[in-house]
Amino acid sequence: MSDVYSVVFSLVEVFKKLPLIGEKTAIRISIKLMNDKKLTHELIDRLRQVLEMVQKCRLCNMPAASDLCEICSSPERDKSIIAIVSDPIIPVLIEKTRVFKGRYLLIDALPLIINNMEVLEEISEKIKKRIREEKIREIVVLMNPLPETDAFIYFLKKRLKSENVRITAIARGVAYGSDLSFYDSSVIAKSFMERIPVEQIFKG
Repeated sequence: MSDVYSVVFSLVEVFKKLPLIGEKTAIRISIKLMNDKKLTHELIDRLRQVLEMVQKCRLCNMPAASDLCEICSSPERDKSIIAIVSDPIIPVLIEKTRVFKGRYLLIDALPLIINNMEVLEEISEKIKKRIREEKIREIVVLMNPLPETDAFIYFLKKRLKSENVRITAIARGVAYGSDLSFYDSSVIAKSFMERIPVEQIFKG
């Protein structure tokens, strides 16, 4: 195998790790970059900016240019409500509708950690700390309607039982098992506005 093909295949493997990028698309992107040096240099510059400038917000884990993201540092946001998301694209979609004025908490890779009690306990402690420090009154679970989400809601309900906080979840008008990121922002906004107390999902 020539060195050129080795480079192409190594690029393909990297691009396949990105969301919604299959092998054929990854091959097309790799070949395009190899044939377009101007585009490749532009991409390198933008990726370098990401590496040098973007970090995680210490409160919500969302991408930020400094210690706190624009939302968490804004005095105009409602500190008393947070939306827990598992996909960073959801806040982007919700922000377009302007129906949510609170803050967020991003929990990455929920399906991978749902059975890891140590990680879940760390998350619950972080949430408890925010509840007390920020005087949070409501937590909205704004995640894909999946079994893992149901398990996480149940876990939260049990762990936050002693806290004076309301826990809600998006209305089940969104199809169970679907991916919120594929919905129009107005659909997500409607599900958010019609959110329900978790007591309606789990009894006891």
